[in-house]
Amino acid sequence: MAAGGVLHMVIVGAEDVPLFEADLTAKSTDAGAREERPQYLYHFVLHAALDAVEEQEWRTTAMHLGVVDRFNNLQVSAFTTAARTKFLLLHDGRSDDLVKSFFRDVYELYLRVMLNPFHTPTSKITAPLFHHKLAPLALPPPGPPLATYPVQQLQAVLGSGLVGMKQRLTAAAHRESALRLETVDAAVEREALAQACAFAEAALEGERTARLAAEQELALLAAAAEEEQRQWEERFAEGQEQLRAARSAVRALERKLVALQSEVHGERSRRVAAEEGAARLQRELEEQGQQAAAAAALAQQRERDLRERQQEWERRQQERGVVAVHPSSVACPAVQQQPGTSSSPARPAGGAQPSDGGPTDAVLLHHVLKLQEDVVAMKGHAQQAQQAQQQAQQQTQQACHRQAPACPAAKDKPLAVAPTQVDESALAAARAEYIRETARIRAKQLREMKESADFRL
Repeated sequence: MAAGGVLHMVIVGAEDVPLFEADLTAKSTDAGAREERPQYLYHFVLHAALDAVEEQEWRTTAMHLGVVDRFNNLQVSAFTTAARTKFLLLHDGRSDDLVKSFFRDVYELYLRVMLNPFHTPTSKITAPLFHHKLAPLALPPPGPPLATYPVQQLQAVLGSGLVGMKQRLTAAAHRESALRLETVDAAVEREALAQACAFAEAALEGERTARLAAEQELALLAAAAEEEQRQWEERFAEGQEQLRAARSAVRALERKLVALQSEVHGERSRRVAAEEGAARLQRELEEQGQQAAAAAALAQQRERDLRERQQEWERRQQERGVVAVHPSSVACPAVQQQPGTSSSPARPAGGAQPSDGGPTDAVLLHHVLKLQEDVVAMKGHAQQAQQAQQQAQQQTQQACHRQAPACPAAKDKPLAVAPTQVDESALAAARAEYIRETARIRAKQLREMKESADFRL
């Protein structure tokens, strides 16, 4: 490769990210002849050529774009891949065929790098092997005119050029066969792509049909939702009316409840009054029972006194041997004298004188009569107590009957009278009955004693 010329290679990614950069210019062996090349100028020219590459991509479908930009005697050739990766070559007027062949060789090397599973399309190419294989592909610089070369040198150069041309033609034939295979593969892929497009269109048509059906169903659902919403609004209005009616009914029930509470309060007051009356009647009945018991005790005491006096009188009569006189023929000393009678006590028939050591027969008869009067009085008291007890029971029953319809709870609720008081009233009634029966028996015995001959003076 001859010395001289400019050959600068840059690979730019799809997002304008630099992936690789190399200066492929042949280095001169003469240090004095080496020229300092402004690298920043090359970068500027290549960077400015990116806009031209993007414009050229929209104008052609070929991967080799040719010369896209020029700066003085420098030219920029471009090559794009299917992934929109750009190959830019800055040179000083190389042949377009050689540049195109160079780009194809570089593209093959680039594909081999992309086959690496650990390499991504946006990663920089840092493999030394890529640069090592890229250097031999560098284009030779343009030489001087052929007239300046000797004939033998021209023949040697032409011979070597023919050999290189044959090699390049062979490589081109191989590339052409590969391209044919790629074309066949592309046709197969195109057919598969057409089938895929047909399937995609069928699927798209199905999606459209499903979308129309979904839209119709959505419209039906929207109509049903509106109808249901209207029904719910009507039900809500009916519920509001029912709620207002229920509130009115509740207020009426509250008023009735207040009235019932007032009635219950009145019934409770009446019941309390009835219970107080029943308790008062019970107390009166107990007092009458106590009075009857006291009268019975007094009657028993007087009966004992009478029996003792009768025994004393009989003993005296036996001692004196006097015939008994009927008590009805003797006047009681305790009774007031009738008008026209003497104030002195009547003397017994037969000239009997009262004894100084004890009561006379008239006094005994007076006590007997007094006892009879007491017995009669006790009978009257017992009858009054029984009548009062019956009246109290009737009043209590009437009070219970009055309270039962007004207050259902009063049916099962007992009266305020304690069970002990009811038992005492029953006991008092039993005592009064016993006293009446005892008084009746004693009165019968006294009548028999009066009628007997032993009781006469």
